Amino acid sequence: MRVADLLKSGHPVIWDCEVCRRTGPADLTAIAEAKGPLYSLANRRPHCRQPGCAGRVRFRIRRGLWHSDLDTIPSAS
Repeated sequence: MRVADLLKSGHPVIWDCEVCRRTGPADLTAIAEAKGPLYSLANRRPHCRQPGCAGRVRFRIRRGLWHSDLDTIPSAS
């Protein structure tokens, strides 16, 4: 899903680190300004920005009580 579509939907998007387990709101406006409105967060794993954490984050969209992954590729288990 493109950043422009996420902004239009109005649903909050959160980031979730797989190592330090911290979460927080994704700044979609800043992402759109830096990467462009057609940039997609699906299947992206940027570095966690928490001090001392070497993990990577994934993005999830919040719809009501549930979070849905923005990924289109299933994770290997």
